[in-house]
Amino acid sequence: MSIMRTTQSTVGVRVFRNLQSSLGKLLNEQERLSSGKQINRPSDSPSGMVTALRLRSGVERNEQFLRNISDGFGWLGLADTTLQSASASMERARTLLLQGMNASSGPTERAAIAAELGVIRDGLMELANTRYLDRAIFAGNTGGAAYDAAGNFIGDNGAVERNVAPGVRVTVNLSGEQVFGAGATGIYQFFNDAIDNLENDPTALSGDLANFDIASDRILSGLAEVGARYRRLEVLKDRTDVTQINIKQNLSDVEDIDIARTILDVQLRENSYQAALSATARVIQPSLVDFLS
Repeated sequence: MSIMRTTQSTVGVRVFRNLQSSLGKLLNEQERLSSGKQINRPSDSPSGMVTALRLRSGVERNEQFLRNISDGFGWLGLADTTLQSASASMERARTLLLQGMNASSGPTERAAIAAELGVIRDGLMELANTRYLDRAIFAGNTGGAAYDAAGNFIGDNGAVERNVAPGVRVTVNLSGEQVFGAGATGIYQFFNDAIDNLENDPTALSGDLANFDIASDRILSGLAEVGARYRRLEVLKDRTDVTQINIKQNLSDVEDIDIARTILDVQLRENSYQAALSATARVIQPSLVDFLS
């Protein structure tokens, strides 16, 4: 039977190792308390770190969806305001045209009506070229204006889409041709015909009135479509907000500390460390304890 000899040096090494272990645990708890996080490095919890990274990716993806939805609101909100103004202009133009068709209106009155219709026409073309963030909202994907000075449609019918949910894209624009028309069936031409007939052939104004009704119906249809798309974005935003809250809550469960519990753990570690120091001071030589502490 052999007896292992325990030297003062061996005792000192073991004491130092145990004290370092106790101090390390205390420092880890203090780090969690100061950072507010359970996981400060991958070694704290490899599986927790993977889960946290996946959840953070979900948060960032939803934030991008919400930014896209906000941009969609901008496009559709401006389109709604623009088309409401256009609809009001068409109502005014129709009222003027009815006045021009009245038998009591003479050449002077009809000339004044024609002049006002010209102003309304130009205002409608300005509305048709309305821009959002320096892009004409009715020009499709051309990047330029929707209509030129002569009322010709120079945009395209391309869709401006926003990715607003996983696998979901929403079109946030309307084509100018769809709501303001183009060529012989465009608002610009309808107004030119009405102005010409007011001045030269009042008997043809009934046909112009029918064209104005067609133009008004197109604008109203565009308004209805914009409203439906806006409502869809609202539903998607609400859903994304709820999903975002749930993901952030899950992330908090994985990453964040329980403050009350962590404070208690720190106090327990501090007491444990102080007790270890006190016990060590009674076991080994004071000179060695002074050196170790």
